[in-house]
Amino acid sequence: MKITVHNSQVTLTKNNFLSSGGEGDIYVIGQTAYKIYQDPGKMIPVGKIQELSNISNQNVIRPQDICFNNKSPVGYSMRFISGAIPLVQTFTKAFRDRNNLDHTKMQNLVKELHSIVVSVHKADILIVDLNEMNFLVDQSFANVFAIDTDSYQTKSFPATAIMDSVRDRHHTTFSKETDWFSFAVVSFMMFSGIHPFKGKHPTVKSMDDRMKQNISVFNKDVGVPHACYPFDIIPEAYRHWYKAVFEDNKRLAPPDDFSGVVAIVQTVRNITGTDNINIEELFSLEGDILNVFFNSTYRILTTSNFYHKAGSSIKVSKGVVVFSTDVSSAPILAKINNGKLELYDPIKLAVIPCDIAVDQIMSYQNMNGYVSLYVKNGGQICRVEVLEGKTTLVLFDQVANVVDLATKIFDGVIIQDLLGSYFVSVFPFPKTHSQINIKELSRFKILDAKYDSGVLIVLGADKKTGSYSRLTFRFSKDHLSYDVRIADNISLHAISFVTLDSGVVVTINEDEKIELFSSNKDVTGIKTVDDNMIGSDMRLYKN
Repeated sequence: MKITVHNSQVTLTKNNFLSSGGEGDIYVIGQTAYKIYQDPGKMIPVGKIQELSNISNQNVIRPQDICFNNKSPVGYSMRFISGAIPLVQTFTKAFRDRNNLDHTKMQNLVKELHSIVVSVHKADILIVDLNEMNFLVDQSFANVFAIDTDSYQTKSFPATAIMDSVRDRHHTTFSKETDWFSFAVVSFMMFSGIHPFKGKHPTVKSMDDRMKQNISVFNKDVGVPHACYPFDIIPEAYRHWYKAVFEDNKRLAPPDDFSGVVAIVQTVRNITGTDNINIEELFSLEGDILNVFFNSTYRILTTSNFYHKAGSSIKVSKGVVVFSTDVSSAPILAKINNGKLELYDPIKLAVIPCDIAVDQIMSYQNMNGYVSLYVKNGGQICRVEVLEGKTTLVLFDQVANVVDLATKIFDGVIIQDLLGSYFVSVFPFPKTHSQINIKELSRFKILDAKYDSGVLIVLGADKKTGSYSRLTFRFSKDHLSYDVRIADNISLHAISFVTLDSGVVVTINEDEKIELFSSNKDVTGIKTVDDNMIGSDMRLYKN
């Protein structure tokens, strides 16, 4: 596609494609992004772009210049934030553990979000659809960026849509007060990891009814998942404000500051066996567990250490993943350092020489038990192989081509958004690549995903409603066909499942119940185990 911006011609190709939303497609060239409307009739008016320019906060990514195609306006340009992460992905404890996102950093992000709302209101503009999908954070977790600002309500152009999860049920018109209600919902999720009107109430089931009746998670009859952070970590001034907004139906701006530091509360659960489950302690480890591999011996990666044999461990830094050599299955540590792959031998305590630029990495234990490392370098996916000998050699075997900007690596799976159609890439065996077009994903923004031995579970947010869904896919042995089971309108949670060698899939779902089913798509039936000892704060690994 060729467009004209400021009398200069710009060519947009699939290599510039970033993502597809509800109304338009996003392309990126350098530090500039271009939103091209799928229906040019929905193009933002020029007058609204002028009114949005009154917002002074540089972290509000607003429309800049009109894009023309054959002299007809089809979109606009804006600033591009490279490497930014959707705010919603930071809500789960699993993500925070992997990325060392502690309570103090999250408190600062809440402050950043607060300053964005204040700056928009100073420009006499309302955000209206202030939901968690319309914000990004940078990789250092220091800044929040507002996106999709063409939907804001300005003096001459009213807003027409708002996500149900942040809509104030007690007001029919939009105002600064309803913006602050939406801010309260999103910021509470940032602190606690749960929507303030989720959890379980014995009689009032739906979020809509809970919001109408002001029955929030602060209500004594509401139970919340184990993975949620205790509400005591919320600064006292904000905690009182949340109760006033959610329980007492007050509509007022939040406190200007937190008036104190974040209290770190250690929640201790007594984990014991039950009639359903045998539980025994295997290890006592330092840090939160990030990954466990078992192939004749345990290898465990935590937020602070790598344990590679009984009684032996080394300190690790943020961003490390573990894989193994093909011949002896010796462990190797990998991370990205200044845009390049860095390898380390934890047995010899030595750096392995390596010189390749990468932007994403993934380790995956395939069906043969090998733990392989896959790296993304622009539009190439390579499998890394370490050859042992007098001189250690590092080989890079290209296994797939991808569209650079539209590709994200998750746990065991690579997902591409190709002009609104999603393709997943999996590697069930070494040097084996299967790519599948999954049409069911097209209506979602992908928040998290995990693939294990023929089974893929995806957590997505509906592009139109913003509600969360869990999609469970089972592939045939040749990965040419699949079936899918979709659970809609669920609570946000971390994906936790394993596929056992027997073909049985074990997962902890969003209701904190164990589900067991076959990885064979031709076998029907699901068994559910409901046990109070099981919680979303648990992670499943297999031996």
